Amino acid sequence: MESEDREMLKCVLELSESNHKMLKKMHRNLLLHRIFSVLYWALIIGATVGLYYYLQPFFDQVSEIYSGITGVQVDIGEVFNNLIQKKP
Repeated sequence: MESEDREMLKCVLELSESNHKMLKKMHRNLLLHRIFSVLYWALIIGATVGLYYYLQPFFDQVSEIYSGITGVQVDIGEVFNNLIQKKP
């Protein structure tokens, strides 16, 4: 009976060592996944902010053009209103 117990303990020890190795690998993979996930999102957010910073002058020009177009529309509207009001 003692030899059977010793064999069983040896088997349990091997299984526990194997489980420990697998758990260490899983923990390392989880840690690496978290690190790369943070780097991935930092890269995406950083690229977005950088792209906005780079393209901001173009956005300002488009904004000025749009403001000019709306100003022209208001001027044209006023001209038509004046023409309509002057007609008897």
